[in-house]
Amino acid sequence: MKKRLNIMISAILILALATSYSFATSDSTTESFEIDSIRDLNKAILEADQDNRITKMEKNEILNNTKPSVLESYIENVDEAAADLLESAEPVREKYYAADDKTVTVYKVEVDPLSTVELVLTDAEDLSFKDTALSKAKSLFVDECYAATNGETLWKAYGNRYFTAEYSRSIGSSKVVMRTENHYNLSSTGITERYGNTRVQSITGNATVSSIKNSIQQKTATTAGNSNVRMLTRYNVNTKSSSYTFQERTQIDYLAKDTKNKKIKVKHSWKKI
Repeated sequence: MKKRLNIMISAILILALATSYSFATSDSTTESFEIDSIRDLNKAILEADQDNRITKMEKNEILNNTKPSVLESYIENVDEAAADLLESAEPVREKYYAADDKTVTVYKVEVDPLSTVELVLTDAEDLSFKDTALSKAKSLFVDECYAATNGETLWKAYGNRYFTAEYSRSIGSSKVVMRTENHYNLSSTGITERYGNTRVQSITGNATVSSIKNSIQQKTATTAGNSNVRMLTRYNVNTKSSSYTFQERTQIDYLAKDTKNKKIKVKHSWKKI
């Protein structure tokens, strides 16, 4: 009798736990959000920005009230829109640092009052530890100055270099950074890809990012004016509801060669694909 009673009590407890779990699951999957469509989200952004001054609190309130699947679609839309805007954007800042022959060009676009994207393109000598120390010593005597070019088409001396494209997406107080490093060599034969690196950073908020893979699509460029080297990089963007792949291509064109001065004219480009 005692054994039968214990079995009955156990069965009741299991049933109670199962029912409780069922209700919890149901609640989580049917959680309601004030903003459950892209149309509603765009409307909320416009209403908050009526005075052309959307606050940080308003941005976070909009994001917190948005359905996760809608937010994911919105983030993808931001990346697509930013890529189009960057195609024709003018640099907001350009600088040249003579110490390590480094050029930095910054682009920034506002997709809407809630979201901005910044793209920083950097090209510099790929220095060894010893060379870096010498460069730092040299920088004490050489002031930085604004770049004489637009940061894309440049004459560069033979040797190892790196080209970095850093894509930063800010939505509300959330920020995701995807940094691709393209290491290459310039010589009398042209341009040779060496290797690529990626770095990612997620600062609070609605999405995280991880690097999936980078692959060299074209390793050598040997014909001036008609060849390039390029690398494809894939990032995985994770949201609360799912994830999607962000793909970009960094490319270095071989434009011309100055054999006498041992220099090659290159053009750098970044593109979301």
